[in-house]
Amino acid sequence: MRVLILSRGRSKIITTHRLMPFATLCVPESEVEEYRWTGNEIEPVPDDIVGLGPLRNWCLEHFDEECIIMADDDIKKVWVNVGKEGRAIYSPEIIQQILFNTAEVAYDVGARCFGFAQFWDVRKYKQPFSLADWVGGVIGVIGKDIKFDETKKYKVDVDFCLKQLLINRIIWKDNRYSFVQDRGKRKGGNSLTRTKEAVDKEIESLIKRWGKYLKIKRTKAGELAVIKVER
Repeated sequence: MRVLILSRGRSKIITTHRLMPFATLCVPESEVEEYRWTGNEIEPVPDDIVGLGPLRNWCLEHFDEECIIMADDDIKKVWVNVGKEGRAIYSPEIIQQILFNTAEVAYDVGARCFGFAQFWDVRKYKQPFSLADWVGGVIGVIGKDIKFDETKKYKVDVDFCLKQLLINRIIWKDNRYSFVQDRGKRKGGNSLTRTKEAVDKEIESLIKRWGKYLKIKRTKAGELAVIKVER
């Protein structure tokens, strides 16, 4: 098992390294020196690997481990959604154990993709886990047979999770924990070319591909993807 932090030209705002000093930091090969200050092990990614889909596929192919966990670089804390008020976790040791335990459970139940809740609010917590939903921010992949779509820039993880549900019929999502990010405030990566027209075009393409199994809701924070797959 290997944990990766994926960063794409965002060295000034990276925060995940504080929570995951045990992770390998994957950065563009031309920017390796800009990330030395993090203290993490660094793996250079060829500069011609552009986009989230190609980057995730490169990680799956480049590393030998059967289980690869990929985390965004702007995670600030882990939030526990259970209890009356919830609580934050900053301990790298505990976070590492959460990741490893979740991977082990996913493997045991036959899931080849796993992750955590997309909300960090105890009021939205309804059940400890779900088996037919999408995951992102931190996404674990077991095996290398299913690839990410390299033709799209947005909602790449949603599309990948629907592929997993189509083929393997299960995704393990632990709703007890969330990896908290500042959504809508990210700089670098896709945000440099993100426009409403481009996002709308790709959403239309995804809806055409997945039909009734995918719903997109517009919110103040952006587009919320909802997967409707029965098990």
